[in-house]
Amino acid sequence: MLTGVRTCCATAIALALSGAACFAQAAPDKGIEGKDNGSSQNVEKAFPLDHFLGDFAARDLSNTLCTVCTKDDGGRISVSDYNIVSEKRLRGFMADRAVVEIHTSFTAKPGWTMHSDAGYQLPPASELPEIVWKTIVVEDAQKLYRELYSVQGGADYVQPLTWSAIYKFDGESVLATNDPMTGNGGYCSDGYWLLSPSGPQAIDFSQVDRAMAEATPKGSGLTQTRCWALHIGARTIASPAQKPNSCHACGYTARIIAHFHFQGHLAIPDQVQADPIDSE
Repeated sequence: MLTGVRTCCATAIALALSGAACFAQAAPDKGIEGKDNGSSQNVEKAFPLDHFLGDFAARDLSNTLCTVCTKDDGGRISVSDYNIVSEKRLRGFMADRAVVEIHTSFTAKPGWTMHSDAGYQLPPASELPEIVWKTIVVEDAQKLYRELYSVQGGADYVQPLTWSAIYKFDGESVLATNDPMTGNGGYCSDGYWLLSPSGPQAIDFSQVDRAMAEATPKGSGLTQTRCWALHIGARTIASPAQKPNSCHACGYTARIIAHFHFQGHLAIPDQVQADPIDSE
């Protein structure tokens, strides 16, 4: 889940100058349970694991590789214009089915420059930022793999991208991943799932969110309930409440802290407190 904002491709500046399109990351098909806010969360189609270690042009839904763009020599940019390195890690098991995470980096090979229809001087390929993809896939009963989570980004994410973790709570396994974005907005792409024998289920935090909203002082709102505010290992969400239209560092009224437990894929609030903050 991309929390709070949609992302764009790593070559966004060059694309804007060249007049080419830059698309936000979107789910390729119907997502899993829960709301999809921008990152790819798709369990509809199954593929051999090698599909997620290749087929890059077909999988580049965000146009991060800019294969719709042309080079100064008139040729079309292609996957072959990048040095590609993939790392695959087994994160754990869901029943007897593997949960695998793959990180793939794309570094532009030297010797070409993106063409600008607007006549701008664009940087050579050697100065373009590294593009990194992250994909989490789960094995099904047919030994094929279904995509659970995917981020395609570069300079818009804090590098390196994180690796997911599986937490054990009262005999249940929860898969969690959180990729912070650059800037001071506190945004990220994240996802949390109960790994059950029947398949992954997105954790539903709606009851905790509602309890925190009810504890928030009147006339202010929570600034964040995921990303940096969610501490999954401690089963805690801690977020400041802020008055609307306040400056970035002012207008805070309280720190809202919620402790919760899991009941299946539901996060159930146990205790919510509001600690006052004196902020102008």
